[in-house]
Amino acid sequence: MTQFSVEGARHLTPEDINNNGEVTGHWSLNDIFFATGFLRSQDGTITSFNCAGKRTHGMSINKPGEIVGACLSRPGHGGSQGFVRSPAGSISEIAVPGAKYTSFNSVNVAGTIAGGWAPSGGPGHGLLVAPDGSLTTIDVPDAQDTGIADMNRDGDVVGTYWDAQNVQHGFMRTQQGQITPFDYPGATSTTPVAINVDGVIVGYYSDSTGKTHGFLRSPNGHMAPIDFPGADTTTPTDINAGGEIIGQYCGPVGSSSYTAVCNGFVTAPGLGQ
Repeated sequence: MTQFSVEGARHLTPEDINNNGEVTGHWSLNDIFFATGFLRSQDGTITSFNCAGKRTHGMSINKPGEIVGACLSRPGHGGSQGFVRSPAGSISEIAVPGAKYTSFNSVNVAGTIAGGWAPSGGPGHGLLVAPDGSLTTIDVPDAQDTGIADMNRDGDVVGTYWDAQNVQHGFMRTQQGQITPFDYPGATSTTPVAINVDGVIVGYYSDSTGKTHGFLRSPNGHMAPIDFPGADTTTPTDINAGGEIIGQYCGPVGSSSYTAVCNGFVTAPGLGQ
């Protein structure tokens, strides 16, 4: 695993890695409400970017270099908009009509975007945005809330849903619309965050003590933990076609998770293949 950070950053979260080895995510100094998006190139060079006057979370990068994510107002000062950053660096903000919160979490090589939206005070819904701009809402049947985290090249998506008891579960939806719920064995909550072209899923789960671990789910449904050596928490955020996994690990955690120093990691290729 290779560690990387931004000089002076207190909190850094890699969110996505494309098949070129380029990474996007977000970082902050001491104030987490002033997050800045970043692009990490193959040679390790990091370029920061922001929506105008808003905290910026880079969430996904496709092979052509388009980045999508969310532009967020400070808490109590408005909602959020999705954004698309072109390979040349220009940023366009986009909101679902009637939604207070719009976020983009994934973009595949075809330019299809997956994310979520919610009205003010209402439940969350999964969202697909086609290259022509048409919108499709996705909800897990009988769920109280549904969110999409990632989408692969073929249009399969993974995400989370909350049941009537407010317990969080994972799900996968194929391009044909078949939904498969799943949970990490013994977990109190399960959060899948990424799926690659082979159907390998990574994410994180909470155990009975409240500790966070990463996990990997193979296409046959087998699940295994992922833990960065010596870390208190391990949170994978993406896996690419070559099996490289990126994520965040944090050191000692005090009364708030943001008192810990957190850095990124990237694994060697092939894990989960």
